Amino acid sequence: MLFSEISGCDISELSDFTLVVFCCAGIVVITLLVFVIVPLIIKDNARRGAVIQGISRSNFAILGVPVAESLAGEGGAKSVLLIMPFAIVLFNALAVITLSVFAPKGEKQSPGTAALLIARSVATNPLIISSLLGLAFALLRAKAGIELPSFVVRTTERLADTVYAMAVISLGAGITKEGFRGKISTAVVASICKTIIVPAIAITTAAALGFRGERIIAVFILFGAPTAITSYIMAKNMKSDAELAGQILLVSTAMCLFTLFAIIFIIKTAGLI
Repeated sequence: MLFSEISGCDISELSDFTLVVFCCAGIVVITLLVFVIVPLIIKDNARRGAVIQGISRSNFAILGVPVAESLAGEGGAKSVLLIMPFAIVLFNALAVITLSVFAPKGEKQSPGTAALLIARSVATNPLIISSLLGLAFALLRAKAGIELPSFVVRTTERLADTVYAMAVISLGAGITKEGFRGKISTAVVASICKTIIVPAIAITTAAALGFRGERIIAVFILFGAPTAITSYIMAKNMKSDAELAGQILLVSTAMCLFTLFAIIFIIKTAGLI
């Protein structure tokens, strides 16, 4: 999906780096806030890591472009695409740091190992690879007039249409009802933070700084989207509480059916879009 969207984008119009700086700073600040607050409430290290990642890490890469296009057309998608590579790298790096710091006893990583994990997660992340490949083809088209064959374009577009549904179906199939015991309340609270409190802080700050239109839409999607699907995979691989991570993902995704609509209504009523 990312390759399809970015490779077809006019990169000459991607120049709003004030938006990039704001979004990157917002990701770091929100992660630091939950990094401090969550350990005061939750005592189990594995759960701490899952909750912090669940609140701070967004499913922006998958939801960003389609939601932005539906709200603001091609201009909205371009704002999202500008932020995408930076946000993905930050989300991955901060997730590795979080899950390393709050690893269960006996699973903690040394600083050197954590640094290698960050480098590897960034270098091998399919979201980052697809973004860079899409950017390379966008540059080739802009500078040399080279177009992708029509069958490649059609194939990637059709595959892109299946992304979100297949990802959520696969995750749901792997969650057991036993895993919800004793954790669902934590997942609900984390999901409320992710889908209501975090976007409220980010959008209010962006509006106070004068962001409007496509820029406020990009901020809204980045911080208002549900928890990233890859948070479950990373929690599992790094010995965090994968069941809780999966629950936060499922609950926040379900809540977003309502919160995304409500936030869109509020920012439209306020004249921000």
